[in-house]
Amino acid sequence: MNFAPPITQHLIILNCIFFFAQITQPLGDYLFDYFALYSFSTSYFQVWQVLSYGFLHGDMFHLLFNMIGLYMFGSKIEMVWGQKRMLGYFLLCVVGAGLTQLAWQYLLTTNAMFPPIFAPTIGASGGVMGIVLAYGVLFPDDELMLILFPIPIKAKYFVMLYAAAELYNGVFYSNSGIAHFAHLGGMLFGLIPVLMWRSKSKRFF
Repeated sequence: MNFAPPITQHLIILNCIFFFAQITQPLGDYLFDYFALYSFSTSYFQVWQVLSYGFLHGDMFHLLFNMIGLYMFGSKIEMVWGQKRMLGYFLLCVVGAGLTQLAWQYLLTTNAMFPPIFAPTIGASGGVMGIVLAYGVLFPDDELMLILFPIPIKAKYFVMLYAAAELYNGVFYSNSGIAHFAHLGGMLFGLIPVLMWRSKSKRFF
């Protein structure tokens, strides 16, 4: 039985499979060591990590939060875009988020004003935030009622507020354990294709 369009459904299932593999030892340690995203300045960094980190999660709440977001926003996006575009876009946002986080980590290591970050990055949040950004652009006037924000708010305003909050937290709370700039990177890398595709298709209006 399908609970979401195919790509959205498969991404959710894949993330869940990886999570349950993570909590199985010694497989979990192996996945974390080789597939989490490590800083350039560590010997653990590998090129594939800019994609693989997006399928690992820190705990059940982290996984649940991301999968709910992917289901809520990704389902409608996939129904408009189709499977191939949805998958390509999500993976682009994951990679873009990872590259942005690496760039921010590198900046911190060369600037004495901020504490450096060497902890690895994990989670699908960058890809999910790219999906949220796409939703805000394609369906700007849809009203959202979210658990953590129990007031009706139009999608376009939610996206702008969320991006502003991520930027503020990323700059002033860079060592909080949350990859705020990865979230921003997912949105930034997703914005260009969303605008390009929207301009070529009248059904987005």
